[in-house]
Amino acid sequence: MNFFKLLIGLGLAGLMTGCSTSGDITAINPVSQKHVEEAELKLAKHHAQNHHLMSPYNYEEAAEHIEDAREALNSGASHELVHKHIDEAQRQMGSINENVKISKLHLKRVLDARAQAVEEGAQVLDSFKEADEELVDLAKRIELKYIDSAIAYADRVESQFRDAEIEAIQSRELGTANKNKNLAMKLEGVDNFDQELRVVEENIASAAQIIAKNKDNPERYRPAVLEAERTSLHLLALAETAEWLEKTPIRDVTFKLEKDLESLRKPLGSEKMTFYNYDQKITVLRAEVETVPWLKSELTAAQLDAIYQKRARKWANRANDALSTELSMRKDLQRKVDEVRSLFSKNEAQVVVKGDDLVLRLVGLNFDVNQAKLPENADTLLGKVIKSVEKFDADEIEIAGHADATGDSLYNEELSRRRALAVNKFIVGNSSLDNTETRVTGYGFRNPIAQNKTAEGRAKNRRIDIVLNSVLEKL
Repeated sequence: MNFFKLLIGLGLAGLMTGCSTSGDITAINPVSQKHVEEAELKLAKHHAQNHHLMSPYNYEEAAEHIEDAREALNSGASHELVHKHIDEAQRQMGSINENVKISKLHLKRVLDARAQAVEEGAQVLDSFKEADEELVDLAKRIELKYIDSAIAYADRVESQFRDAEIEAIQSRELGTANKNKNLAMKLEGVDNFDQELRVVEENIASAAQIIAKNKDNPERYRPAVLEAERTSLHLLALAETAEWLEKTPIRDVTFKLEKDLESLRKPLGSEKMTFYNYDQKITVLRAEVETVPWLKSELTAAQLDAIYQKRARKWANRANDALSTELSMRKDLQRKVDEVRSLFSKNEAQVVVKGDDLVLRLVGLNFDVNQAKLPENADTLLGKVIKSVEKFDADEIEIAGHADATGDSLYNEELSRRRALAVNKFIVGNSSLDNTETRVTGYGFRNPIAQNKTAEGRAKNRRIDIVLNSVLEKL
């Protein structure tokens, strides 16, 4: 059974009780609803602590009874039937606690290995998922009291998690080298560098072996990783150059080389090399470069000082230009912030500067209780929001829904998300923000801006924030 069905059920139940205005929806017993929600939250905690892996049979039984209780509640079944399912779910969750204690006692090394693999990000790997399936099998044996059998196979599952941890480290550390190698292999030019490709593959394989033997000691494996990255980057550069040479007409290649060599000659002040071939030009340039240290030693202190002063003036002018540009940008941003503030009255929105973000706190957007439909007066306020977003040409905005601390946390989080979705739908449908990415988040009551102890504070916490991300980086 899908665990998240429970959360969806919880949200639907809250929606039914909050939105019901007539007799067409079955009345729900509030006491039964409270007990079902408590059981769902308790099961959610078990899932968050990975107890579904350590007591799978009991977890599945508890989840099914809670789902049956939710369905009975929503269909208007008797209080007794709902509680029959809840009581059985509670009994199964009691067994979960007992089995978890036994699993932690006899499978400690397996669970520790799994935790270390998770720290390295191994959850996405097939090898980790296979190890998780084996862990569930061990836990089932424990539930059936075949503890000796579970212990006998524990070493194998521990080894699987250790291997998954190593694979995750190898994937992360050798990601750059493998990416360079794969990019090179997509180019036809790589066919000219079989030997260099073998060296890269050998270096990657060698680094992987060193990681496997020293997974907890980066100082041991980093030199091998860096060598694999260096050789893979060299291979990619060779392949790209060969690809260019193969696809570029020889005339264009010749003139490009001549142009590049001429750009190197000018700073050295050597004679023009129009009638020299490539090798002759390289010989002349090499000789000129070798004289640079000698020429430098011949310069007087006054000459060197004149050069340094000239360079200092040059960099000072550049710095002044950059500062002037930055100040101009800051003034422009501040002007835009002031213009946005002037759009809203104090009863419509608060414009808050938060780091590099600009937050439009829509205090005037008041939803009906338990409703996610936009109020009738929302058009004018959200129209001003659209003008504000367009003024800054934001790359990304977050539409964040918030709630007060009354009621169930999961229901409030889902309700705040649906309200944010309604705002997002209006903004997207009534603007030309083709280059702006919108992100919708329901925070519930996790981010209050006022005390939830008073009606005034709770009203402030029930809000929609429009966050223009990173639009004030130069302010």
